[in-house]
Amino acid sequence: MKRRAWLILGGSIAGLVVVGVSGCATTPAPKTTPNQSSAAATPTPTPTATATPTPAPAGPVSFSVTGSAPPDNYGDTVTIDYGSDTISDAGGTSVPWSATLPYVSPSTDSGLEYNLDAFLTSAGGSITCSITVNGKVFSSTATGANQSCDELVSPNAFGSGWSAG
Repeated sequence: MKRRAWLILGGSIAGLVVVGVSGCATTPAPKTTPNQSSAAATPTPTPTATATPTPAPAGPVSFSVTGSAPPDNYGDTVTIDYGSDTISDAGGTSVPWSATLPYVSPSTDSGLEYNLDAFLTSAGGSITCSITVNGKVFSSTATGANQSCDELVSPNAFGSGWSAG
């Protein structure tokens, strides 16, 4: 009888273990491929095409003389000369004054320069000379009788911009 009781008792314990295990709910692990982790996949952004901006064409080169200059005994106030290495012109005899020349690329003219000279007469005055190339302004001033403002602009070495010389 001992043997039978042990079998009954052993069967009951085995039944409890099976019932205990069979009562647990489990969630199967997600299947992954060898190169995929089980973490949530992050979407890869789609590259967008970007256009390379086209540089705006260079505008004309602007020359100006501003200020005040009283007339001398001959009625002159200033004498203005301007130009480039290929164009030279007498500009005017009164202020304010302005003119433009076409822009020339330094790559097509190795000796390129723009110049502006304004001379006050014996009556004096105060003037500012300005040359504007590609939006960059270069200027100088003159004050007093027989004084001048001179501006000379040329490309930097290696074509990286413009500088006053």
